[in-house]
Amino acid sequence: MKCSCLHDVRHSHRTTHFLVSLSRSSVMSSPGEQSARYVLPDNIVISEYDIHLKPNFDNFRFQGTSKISLAVTKPTKTIKLNAKELSIDPSVTYTPSGGSSVTASSVSVSKAATECTFEFPEELQPGEGELAIEYVGTLNDQMAGFYRSGYVDQFGKKQYMLSTQMESIDARRAFPCIDEPNRKAVFRITITTDAGLQVLSNMPEASRTVFNGGSNEKPVSYQTVEFMPSPKMSSYLVAFCVGQFEFVQDTTKKGTLVRVLCTPGKQAQCGYALEVATRVLAWYEEFFGIPYPLPKLDLIAVPDFAMGAMENWGLVTYREIDLLCNPDKLSTKRRARITSTVTHELAHQWFGNLVTMDWWDGIWLNESFASFMENLSADALYPELGMWNTYIHQFFEGGLELDGLRSSHPIVVPIYHAEEVDQVFDHISYEKGSAVVRQL
Repeated sequence: MKCSCLHDVRHSHRTTHFLVSLSRSSVMSSPGEQSARYVLPDNIVISEYDIHLKPNFDNFRFQGTSKISLAVTKPTKTIKLNAKELSIDPSVTYTPSGGSSVTASSVSVSKAATECTFEFPEELQPGEGELAIEYVGTLNDQMAGFYRSGYVDQFGKKQYMLSTQMESIDARRAFPCIDEPNRKAVFRITITTDAGLQVLSNMPEASRTVFNGGSNEKPVSYQTVEFMPSPKMSSYLVAFCVGQFEFVQDTTKKGTLVRVLCTPGKQAQCGYALEVATRVLAWYEEFFGIPYPLPKLDLIAVPDFAMGAMENWGLVTYREIDLLCNPDKLSTKRRARITSTVTHELAHQWFGNLVTMDWWDGIWLNESFASFMENLSADALYPELGMWNTYIHQFFEGGLELDGLRSSHPIVVPIYHAEEVDQVFDHISYEKGSAVVRQL
């Protein structure tokens, strides 16, 4: 059964094409369900975010400037965006293409709805323009949005790195945005910080400028790092990290740079994850018949991380235990854990990142397909780990067992408020959903 199943799937892309079609159709709710969703108005369409962040390690705050390229689709006096725990400067301006800037007459923030509303003195007319916003946020310790992660270095000293966790709806903690998966846009990220730190984002570095600051008594060197523009993508996939990192790297046969990064002193623990990532990236390209669409792929171990891993496009973040290992003490169980986590997140680089659910009620297919592919690819590349047999027992049989309980629920759960999505990240979504994907 195992061999025949793998043979059928590996030698035909019909399954993949069907699942891609399903991802588009499975989220097509009835008009009543769509109208019941609490989403932002459709009076604007955002094409690009140009975001400049200046994190401060001393007070764990950051300054932000966002220039948002958008099209007004109907006459309106208000623009609404998602924002959470951001102090927004009232001098918000909108500049229509070829016209003069207009300053918002009022800026209001709803903490309950995590929204900010910009009211303008006159109606904004249909057409393209730019919205400019300045704000201040917190580098929180809640492992959500743009946050700080503490660790003790190899010399016993407390250090911090900065990382992000935007999924499900915490991009709004880092910058004002339309924080909905189907409202994709291009992201241009720029970060200014101490010159001695490394800065990462979804895309490769485009430019780096070093300049002096501070005072005569205490001069400081700073850097501004600008990254290449991203493809159109959902806000929950935006990522950036700042800190002191070590890394190992390799290149796929098609020339994609793959790196595994960690905090100082752990570089020797990155090798196995690099091997898996490089191999499975090439395997997915062949299986899906679609090249990996970004110039590079970074995988980084974050000391404080709420999830197992997060599939940010081009900059995948991991809990340390799911990425790093001592090569001299690498058990089969640990190999399987790292292998499954890496293959799962890299499957998302296509299914979830390239092809994305319309709304959060499609999260089951997002995760189910990645769970299916993690085991299919792992079994093809590392058959000695026996991960397909484990998958059949854990996901397929486990999914059927879960479905027999009174607590079971449909894999497609209507979600009317985005805040409800975290309730859907359960074993039904992963195991029952993956069992259904295998049957398809």
